[in-house]
Amino acid sequence: MRYLIRRLLQFIPTLAFVALLVFAMVDLAPGDAVDHLVGMQEGATQAQMDEMRHELGLDRPFLVRLVDWYAHALRGDLGESTAYRGKPVGELIAERWPVTFSITAIALVVALVSGVSVGVLAALRQGRLADWMLMALALFAVSTPHFWLGLIMIILFGVKLRWLPIGGYVPLGQNPIEFIRHLILPCTVLGLVYAGMIARMTRTCVLEVLNLDYVQTARAKGLRQRVVIIRHALRNALIPLSTVVGLSVGALLGGAVITETVFNIRGLGRLIVDGILYRDFPVVQGGLLVVTVGYLVTTLVVDLGYAWLDPRIRYE
Repeated sequence: MRYLIRRLLQFIPTLAFVALLVFAMVDLAPGDAVDHLVGMQEGATQAQMDEMRHELGLDRPFLVRLVDWYAHALRGDLGESTAYRGKPVGELIAERWPVTFSITAIALVVALVSGVSVGVLAALRQGRLADWMLMALALFAVSTPHFWLGLIMIILFGVKLRWLPIGGYVPLGQNPIEFIRHLILPCTVLGLVYAGMIARMTRTCVLEVLNLDYVQTARAKGLRQRVVIIRHALRNALIPLSTVVGLSVGALLGGAVITETVFNIRGLGRLIVDGILYRDFPVVQGGLLVVTVGYLVTTLVVDLGYAWLDPRIRYE
């Protein structure tokens, strides 16, 4: 329990530092919300733009705005969106995060199932043609950009074959069948890219475990190959593999930004991209802060999972 409390307390300086970095990058970026709201209007004068900057507080010094944002964030207030006509950023994130969570969760299942399966098969056929082919496929998946694979699958399965929708999102409660159909392509694209990394790590971990004495003893006792792999080899190989899975979740959250843009899904990633395009910096800051929280929670769950996988590990 003390370890859990200590880790939770470490979240505070981490989030504060991330907020500082995001705030600094936003401040250094050219333009602001006024350039988008007023600057695009024909006939807008510099006086009008300066007046709006004053109303939005954009003319205040950097440190003043930073401290003010910290003070409001501690109270759960992430500010108001400029592109969405003053709508609270917290409400926008609350509307969008279930979409990104659904994509990330399903993509993680795709990555785990396909990655672990390919890795185990490659380990059992070490040095054979199947091993080389599976690892080549995993390397191709790791090296493939999200947007390129997404466009290829849209053209193939959405435009040519017309099997699946090429974009959009349908809530689960509204229509479960359409919810699944709309998420097949984006979740497959996002999951397969990280399945290659999981497959390569699984193969390495399983090969190391298969050569240990207790696995050889289990085989000598006449246990079936499936029992030896699942109950003995794979479970002990999950400890180093869980680290890769934890890192993959963070990467999946980042990859969702690209995937949601390619498939025109209005999730948290798309919200951040729109915030950048519209110079809606409160949305960018709040969205990235939520993504950081998701990554920190994932790493904490992975660390706690070590003790469950290996009883010899104890946290104090």
